Amino acid sequence: MITCWHCSTSLFDGTIFCDGCGAALLAGAPKRVAPPLHDDKAPDKVVICGTPRLVFPATGQSIPLPSRHELVLGRGGDSGHPPDVDLAPFRAAAAGVSRAHAKIDLAGPSPQIEDLDSTNGTYVNGRRIPPGSRVAVGQGDEIYLGQMALRIEL
Repeated sequence: MITCWHCSTSLFDGTIFCDGCGAALLAGAPKRVAPPLHDDKAPDKVVICGTPRLVFPATGQSIPLPSRHELVLGRGGDSGHPPDVDLAPFRAAAAGVSRAHAKIDLAGPSPQIEDLDSTNGTYVNGRRIPPGSRVAVGQGDEIYLGQMALRIEL
């Protein structure tokens, strides 16, 4: 067992983010992420107006998302299948982003993100998404692809 440095919650060895407060527990990981979103606060519906964007909270930079319903996020490379949103110019490799890391689905009543069996995981508000599972994301939710922090603006 380990103890969270921020809130003193007891956690299993190997835990990356604290379940209680969202603090990163590994050396080199981001210092803090948003606390987990409680189900009673999840939005019923998100209305997309304007151009959806990915925002990098650390720098304030943002990139518009292509106008398709499903988008693969990752980093370009020698795989022959570039992602729909190439994060390589934002130091994606150093942050542990896989070539095909996650998929965002903007078609439903609220956007969803799915981990594509990435090496370093996909996190929403400090919770790791199991590979192949979809999780709803809303305005302001913190998304981590490996150690790269993102936020979706709708």
